[in-house]
Amino acid sequence: MVPTRFYYVTEFPLNKNGKVDRKLIKKNLVEIEADELSNPEATNSYENIVREVWKDVLGVEEIGIDENFLALGGDSISALRVVSKLNDHGISISVQDLYLFLTIRGMADWIINNSEISLKGMQDFYPPSNGYVNLSPIQKWFFQKYINGENHFSQTWYFGLKNRIESRVIEDIFKRLIEYHDILRSKVIISEEEPGLWINEEIINDFFSEVKTDATFGSKEVHHYINQAQNDISIIDGRMIRVLFFTGEGIQSIAVIIHHLVVDGISWRILFQDFVNILSNSTFTLPPRTLSFQDWTKAQGEFVYSSDLKQEVEFWKTQMSESFQKIAPENIQRIEKVKDREFRRIQFESDVFEKLSEYSLNLSLSNLQDLFIAIVLLAVKRTYGLNTYKLYLEGHGRESLGKEMNISRTVGWFTSLYPLLFSIGDGETIDGMISIVNSKLREVKRGGAVFGMLKYLTEHLNIDFAEPEMCFNYLGNYDEGTIDEFLVYDASSAWSSINPDSVSPFKLEIIALVLNRKLEFRVFYNSKEFNTETILRFLESIENIVKEAVVLSESFGKGKNFLSGFTVGDLDSEELDELFEK
Repeated sequence: MVPTRFYYVTEFPLNKNGKVDRKLIKKNLVEIEADELSNPEATNSYENIVREVWKDVLGVEEIGIDENFLALGGDSISALRVVSKLNDHGISISVQDLYLFLTIRGMADWIINNSEISLKGMQDFYPPSNGYVNLSPIQKWFFQKYINGENHFSQTWYFGLKNRIESRVIEDIFKRLIEYHDILRSKVIISEEEPGLWINEEIINDFFSEVKTDATFGSKEVHHYINQAQNDISIIDGRMIRVLFFTGEGIQSIAVIIHHLVVDGISWRILFQDFVNILSNSTFTLPPRTLSFQDWTKAQGEFVYSSDLKQEVEFWKTQMSESFQKIAPENIQRIEKVKDREFRRIQFESDVFEKLSEYSLNLSLSNLQDLFIAIVLLAVKRTYGLNTYKLYLEGHGRESLGKEMNISRTVGWFTSLYPLLFSIGDGETIDGMISIVNSKLREVKRGGAVFGMLKYLTEHLNIDFAEPEMCFNYLGNYDEGTIDEFLVYDASSAWSSINPDSVSPFKLEIIALVLNRKLEFRVFYNSKEFNTETILRFLESIENIVKEAVVLSESFGKGKNFLSGFTVGDLDSEELDELFEK
């Protein structure tokens, strides 16, 4: 168990038997916490900066300076966004440092005490990059799936504007963003050896189109224009991005279509924060560039050949080669086409996410993703009766390579994709499955990113691969306080688009995300292989497991001791509870 706060007292209150009065301590702490929440004032400028950043990233209105980042719903993706936004204030801090000081007070103290290295301001300046770019592991995975590349493999974000803006202003903003974020100017080079990227110095001028229409926000007509723009994407010609500006009598809206080769979930957040900053202040100066994607992929190649990774090679060989139980297809379908994919989803009220965040913290989980993986695996076990299962897991892929490299504001496709084999036979309850997941994830180094480097940048993992059929990805918390002031968007505002006639990359894909503090699970599946009724039962299992976790979280608030699977001698966790009460 990791304490969320520490309080210093001069002495412990005693009861009439001369023993520590735990009830009085609890009462005093409740009063202290209530006082903090009613008067959460920061005591210095750095606490104010950190708190405003936290509020922006986490979408929380009021935060006390001693509240825990994880308890507020923070995760590794949120941590990267905090680091990026602190960079905008000239403050350099790593994700590792953030996890050491999970309160506003602690982080501000660290900044003050390490001012020589944290307050770098304009010192970290990287010039624009151009020329040849080595492919990242996930980009190599793409070209293995689609040998000649695929133009129709993009991500779209569609949103409305709360205030009316002139067309030229929007075009100028995106020109600035494309000039600043080098990878958006890249094109694919297909050679006899292997593909690569080349960053052009100049912007392709016809990336922007104004569409004059009175179509309503998000209408079929709007989506028709977006689909047409998707056809203009050409990775060979360097047409990686298209921007449509819809304007008419109704709400103005914008669709940004970018090929997945040059953007990922964190990159979108960086781009849209930059967009809003310039939109709200035309004189806004973008912060100094962080390390380029070009230099990052070069560093990956150097890392994987210079490091002693023998143990990790053996670990990943086991994950690749071991067989596992599979979900039996309900219908035989030899080729899984994207056009046969359907999706179903389930969404929970905002208080559920808050309770799961508390539950995760109480169990000392370092990341909400760990809890969500356990939920998915338990649903697999309950729905399909499996005892071993292999998952593809997606990570942000921006883990440290052992030396200081600031990529907190770098746009590109960094994603890591790695397989993990889980023995889930003994995971009958959510806390039991969490224990299984936690144990397995402790074996994974650098967030799984090394798997991709070993598989696609070396020959070490050139072995038979029993690939997982299911991929899980936690996209993080999409709440953005600053963006909300200027843009209109909802859960359907962002989507991926793949050529409907191409082969689907996964049989089953599970995505979890948080929007407006509401947790959502989405299941993508091949409708010609899996029956919708079964998928709905799978989602129902997820719903029931989430409810179980919420009940456990509430029980903890009533004094329940969560030490799942923990024993001391002949005492289990329930007996420990009774002992502490006595």
